[in-house]
Amino acid sequence: MNGKFCKDPNLAKVDDFFASGLNISGNAVPKFGIFAKLLDVNTIPGLNTLGISIARGDFEPNQNPGLVVVPSSIFASDPPILDDVLAKGFQLDKKVIEELRKKFS
Repeated sequence: MNGKFCKDPNLAKVDDFFASGLNISGNAVPKFGIFAKLLDVNTIPGLNTLGISIARGDFEPNQNPGLVVVPSSIFASDPPILDDVLAKGFQLDKKVIEELRKKFS
């Protein structure tokens, strides 16, 4: 469990299932090009024991919203992830993996 106690259903309020600010965009972190706002049981108490979290991601201008941003730690990890694993997982040629390792190292 998450350490949060279940609220007596008779004491539940509408505000236990509401959080404001999800409609407001954030400032993207320049290196990663994305800002994430996370809502969980700490911000929406009514989510407790449901296993639900909500997230909003804001991309920098001109960023492709269909793009999946891969952390540099994937290509610059220590110990390194095997080239075969990266090539198969990202469906890339090993030469491309080598170029990405150089870029993110």
